[in-house]
Amino acid sequence: YPGDCPIIYMAAFHSLMQVLPVPNYETKWFRGLGFCQARRRNHMVEQAIEWGADLIVSLDIDQVYPPDILQRLVARTEQGYRCVSALFPCRGRTDSLARPFDPSGWKLVDKHFTQIDLTEADDDGMIQAEFPTTACNIMHAEDVAKLSRPWYAYKYNPETWEETEGEDSRFYLRLGQEVGVKCYVDT
Repeated sequence: YPGDCPIIYMAAFHSLMQVLPVPNYETKWFRGLGFCQARRRNHMVEQAIEWGADLIVSLDIDQVYPPDILQRLVARTEQGYRCVSALFPCRGRTDSLARPFDPSGWKLVDKHFTQIDLTEADDDGMIQAEFPTTACNIMHAEDVAKLSRPWYAYKYNPETWEETEGEDSRFYLRLGQEVGVKCYVDT
């Protein structure tokens, strides 16, 4: 996984260096450390909450971001959205819910994840999704703090050790079910 690699993804790093500040918002960057993606995400959120963040933005290192990404995400929270992810193409793996370049975002239908349908976007370009992407997401710190810890955790079959829920999908499901936050994908 990219987060496990000590090599810096230069295109992603360069795009992060170009991210513009949001007027009237103080911004602080955190890097989560740990032995797995779940621990790294938890550590990042711990640092943000300890610092006193109102909003938490997650930007994965294997994506490239436009300079105004923070401004666009914050604008969505100012419109009243509690959890918003930008639309990104899926990497797509053989063990994944999606093929390469499918839209990133899933709905829970009859206890199964189904890919979002871009034609279902509302007039604001938003699609509700129980599992948006963590590649580029904004959420309210107070909503995350309402969840029991660890916020991000894998679920697996104890007999086969196969992952049955990723740390990110499990997090978003809990955010919706336990806190009542509706998550959206911004198309």
